[in-house]
Amino acid sequence: MITRGTAMMRTNITELKLIHGMAEVLIELRKHVKSFGVLTSNATANVDLFLRTHGLREQFDFISSTSKLTGKAKHLKAIRKTFSLRAEELLYIGDELRDVKASQKAGIPVAAVTWGFNSRESLAASEPNYIFDSPADFLQLLNGR
Repeated sequence: MITRGTAMMRTNITELKLIHGMAEVLIELRKHVKSFGVLTSNATANVDLFLRTHGLREQFDFISSTSKLTGKAKHLKAIRKTFSLRAEELLYIGDELRDVKASQKAGIPVAAVTWGFNSRESLAASEPNYIFDSPADFLQLLNGR
């Protein structure tokens, strides 16, 4: 069933819209970070196609996929080791409670975005380091506001 869902998503991935303002934010963020990547439970090919469709693939150093819905903490630790980063040099951004939990388990700061699957209230209850209600919030954090 997951394989079928992934194939269906690939068929429709080019029709998915980018969150308003996100392209500009990603381009600006990329100027200020050592490494920029995607860790997802979606298929790498789907994310790659989505980013290419929106002209953003070149902004990212890597796309990493975990087929396990609960395997992100291990992957976060591996990414940290691969790029020789300290936990405080990372920020994992997720839109689900399991993203927040995985990042916390890996000891990595996490920002929860409110335009995903879970509500702002449930995300806040999971105690992420940051909660972003819009892409502009990324830049406010970057600028120290």
